[in-house]
Amino acid sequence: MNKTFFSCICLLASTLYAVGQVHFTLHPDVYGANISESQYGIFFEEINHAADGGLWSEMVSNRSFEDSQNKIENWSSRNATKISLSSKRLMNAAQQQYLHVASPSGGANIVNDGYWGMRLDGQSAYTLTFFARADAAFSTTLTARLIDYNTSEVLLSASKDVKFGKTWMKYTLTIPDGAHITGKARLQLQTTSKKAFDLDVVSLMPAETYKGHGCRKDLAQMLEDLKPRFMRFPGGCYVEGEYANGERNRFEWKKTIGKIEERPGHWNINWHYRSSDAFGFHEMLQLSEDLGAVPLFVVNVGLGHKWYQDIDDLDEFIQEALDAIEYANGATTTTWGAKRAANGHPESFGLKYIEIGDENYNYHAHNNNDQSYQYAERYWKFYQAIKAAYPDIVCIGNVQSWGTDNPSWRNDYPVDLLDEHYYRSPSWFVQNYEKYDTYDRSGPKIYPGEYAVTQNFGTTGNLAAALGEAVYMQGMERNSDIVTMASYAPIFVNENDQKWKPDMIRFDATHSYGTPSYYVQKLMSQKLGTRNITWTEEGNAMQSEEGKSAQRRVYASASREGNKLYVKLVNPNSENFATMLTTQGYTASGIVLTQMTAESDAAENTAENMYRVVPVEKALSACGTNIQLDIPAYSFNVLEMNLTPGESSNDK
Repeated sequence: MNKTFFSCICLLASTLYAVGQVHFTLHPDVYGANISESQYGIFFEEINHAADGGLWSEMVSNRSFEDSQNKIENWSSRNATKISLSSKRLMNAAQQQYLHVASPSGGANIVNDGYWGMRLDGQSAYTLTFFARADAAFSTTLTARLIDYNTSEVLLSASKDVKFGKTWMKYTLTIPDGAHITGKARLQLQTTSKKAFDLDVVSLMPAETYKGHGCRKDLAQMLEDLKPRFMRFPGGCYVEGEYANGERNRFEWKKTIGKIEERPGHWNINWHYRSSDAFGFHEMLQLSEDLGAVPLFVVNVGLGHKWYQDIDDLDEFIQEALDAIEYANGATTTTWGAKRAANGHPESFGLKYIEIGDENYNYHAHNNNDQSYQYAERYWKFYQAIKAAYPDIVCIGNVQSWGTDNPSWRNDYPVDLLDEHYYRSPSWFVQNYEKYDTYDRSGPKIYPGEYAVTQNFGTTGNLAAALGEAVYMQGMERNSDIVTMASYAPIFVNENDQKWKPDMIRFDATHSYGTPSYYVQKLMSQKLGTRNITWTEEGNAMQSEEGKSAQRRVYASASREGNKLYVKLVNPNSENFATMLTTQGYTASGIVLTQMTAESDAAENTAENMYRVVPVEKALSACGTNIQLDIPAYSFNVLEMNLTPGESSNDK
């Protein structure tokens, strides 16, 4: 395919505009590639407490007392109450220990800190559930309080008479929303009896969550605003796990569905904290549906960090992948479709994509110390089994994730999509605006499943990072015939436990905000037509540095849907540029400019100044066939306009 029509640079200044001005002549009726229906999506991984202590609304940390075998994490006692861990009378096989509570001088008094505090949203009541038993049955009044995180002032409270018996029983208590109190709290549980009891699986959830399915509303809304076409999950390294202490601590989806008390959780060894698996496979599928995103599930191919499964003994792993598809899509008469229905969702989730492995096809894979050991042969076993059972499932293969800027599929096996990963500098992303222009159109489609600026990004993620990513996304968008999907990584970070940086959504118990990269992702996805259009450029070439290709003053992409035209212009440079857009054969009207800029590309958003770098929208009075505007230094600009055909237009 001839790609030169996208950005033909002319070094001679046109007499139609001022010398030094950048001029784009847009051809709205000369189309480029169709925009993929899955162009932009999201990638969720349990990293940085993205789910536990983040997107998932569970307020109790260490709810099952499994976070440590040696100490009681995030729980404390007051007023002489004694607490200890025990495993003498387990509730079930999923739970390995519980809390024994003794209060010899009076009623028990225990406190949970939550995930660096519990979020009070001012809108919900809160539902407390827990399991308890006692060696000898007794009755008591249980009081649940939400107390101020710093002062211990009682903010909300509720009480209930309960009877603890010799067998484990579930108890429920609703804490009302009171006077719409907001802030950060702890949970306090008190009894009026001095008798000892055992406690396990303590949960506190706001009654109001995103679409009623358990996710924190402000964080889920930020995802919805990205308008994701697909959602990739659950990782990432999280899929692979690592061998340590005699265990392979990988994600196993079958252990993450059903009742919370039947989920054992697992040690998230890659990111150094325990996952409750409350936000499990079913919840990830449900969130995908709630966001209007097609699910993309990443499966383990018998490889992980410091471990591998013999390639001749992969049946369990392959069946795990096939069962996952059946759970997501199967009829309710199937084994796993019936389990999905029993968990509250009889309809298919519409899982469309399976990624076979994560970052498992790098160089020099020759032994079990490399998580790429025999990847191609493993991939082929999975591919054959999946396609035989589910021929419509799109199978995604891995390529090199590091060590090269030109990853390749180094085998002859069929593959539907290739997942490329790039963590680089802002300048790298700018220099790769044309990366996909020369890709072989006869080969597999490309899915950059993880990309982000991870060098020279500042502290939380600066404007320079966002602009570099925007230029790269423009290159993907212009080449949507070959790059059919893309997702930034990672999404979330709880500011109290950052394992990876930067991340595009930052939060704690009291606030959430986006980095400039978040707003680039949002605008690129929201302001998107269905077909690329073509253009020519004049006056847009920067003088090239020795040994480097010439860069542009302003980088462009443009797409159209009906009479709506979207033009995206990125200026990552330190100069302002006068710019003219000519809509060849059309009159433009109703022009709206959305612009994100700052005095320096080092500017970033922080908890103290969450909105320093955000898009600003304004209507332009300009109309006609020539649109004159200044493109500021360090800016991302999106123009949205209505087109009216002129005499010379030839819409086709």
